[in-house]
Amino acid sequence: MEKQEFIEKIQKVADILGYEMTVPEESFTNQAELKKDNIWIHIRNGGYQNQNKITISGSYPHDCHNQYNAYGLKNPTISCSETKTPEQVAKDIQRRFLPGYMEDLQKTEEQNKITQGKADRRYQTIKIIADSLGIVPKKEHNDEYNSLPIWNVLPGLGSLKVSYDGTTIDLKLELTLDQTLQVLAILK
Repeated sequence: MEKQEFIEKIQKVADILGYEMTVPEESFTNQAELKKDNIWIHIRNGGYQNQNKITISGSYPHDCHNQYNAYGLKNPTISCSETKTPEQVAKDIQRRFLPGYMEDLQKTEEQNKITQGKADRRYQTIKIIADSLGIVPKKEHNDEYNSLPIWNVLPGLGSLKVSYDGTTIDLKLELTLDQTLQVLAILK
């Protein structure tokens, strides 16, 4: 199917379903995306293994760490003949694709809320420690999200890194030998 014909067909599918359609600027196959609320459907035509087919798949939202995680769910994918009318393609999406996709989307969103809650609780613990030292932690969703690197906050000490995995707090002090002996004397 020619690109313009594909775009016109999928635009009609989007109109029937009440979705917004966008077309990626550069691709090796005919592609379009249908979006509505948190639903994101990818549609492509052709490609190496899908000659004369329209393939429909979906995306799930990333978690608070900007990681895509399907939590063990398989991405539902269907295909249909490119000769189907827009009405038939829309019906296939509604009947064959959306039920499984919506169920998995809900599961992914629920798991993302759990992941966000855990991350927020870890951040609150790090914030309590930072507040006691008079500093403000960064709230970023990356590998450093659950840690607090501290330099020159404790007079006479080297750097301190505080980490929290949700169960235990890990303190890592980088000290000279003399500083280490002073700290050990205090802890005795």
